[in-house]
Amino acid sequence: LIERSILILGECSGIVTSCTCALLELIRPYKWASNFMPILPKDMIEFVNSPVPFIAGVVASRKDIVSIERDERVLNAMSEGLTIVNLVTSEIHVTSERGIKSMMRSCPSPCAKLMRYKKRLEELREADPSLQSIPNFLDNGFSRKVVVAIRAVKSLIESHMTSFSGDISSNWQNYGDLRHSDDGQTFEFYPSKFIEPLRLQLESRLQLQEMMYHSQLFIEYVDERRKLHLSRQELAKRDDVGVFLALWIWCRWKLRKKLN
Repeated sequence: LIERSILILGECSGIVTSCTCALLELIRPYKWASNFMPILPKDMIEFVNSPVPFIAGVVASRKDIVSIERDERVLNAMSEGLTIVNLVTSEIHVTSERGIKSMMRSCPSPCAKLMRYKKRLEELREADPSLQSIPNFLDNGFSRKVVVAIRAVKSLIESHMTSFSGDISSNWQNYGDLRHSDDGQTFEFYPSKFIEPLRLQLESRLQLQEMMYHSQLFIEYVDERRKLHLSRQELAKRDDVGVFLALWIWCRWKLRKKLN
């Protein structure tokens, strides 16, 4: 989303190509506007120092992949925005560019929901050969259950990505200068017109939350959470499911009554 380069390393050309192409799908509704190379010959690894952002895949042996990750040119590129996805070790080496890691940790993400879908796909993988290898997928295609799970993942990610664009999809004309002429019309987008209202909104929300967190209402809410947690621990020891459910319903009712 911030146009930094991504290099995907793997031993199988089919898997590497699939993963590089999948990245284009995962950034929807946006479209990658820079270099895209599903397969980059490993003897052209110096390309990682390109000043233009790219998404590229390299097919190599496990030994060569280790060498690529330790290559001085690659390490230098990582300090300037390059992120590496190692399909052999299932590791992601995020760029060491200043500020990127802290920004990623602070930004909201749908990771909890994605982990549930990941677990679901892992369960389906045991029974569905199409998830076990590309040849199996080409021969059999995905089952209905797998298609539903994958569509749910894509929908979740796309919804998350779309949230960054605010109301631009319907009110784009408010954030730039639309001009009409004999040759047609031109539009110049001004990021500041979009960012400033958003910044004010976030500052107002933070101010509201800060005031709320100092209120007696919220203090009691935290205390209710504490008591509920302790009650759950106690009930778990006794394995008294019926009492646990009754207590949970009572706490929810009491909390809603206070908030109203």
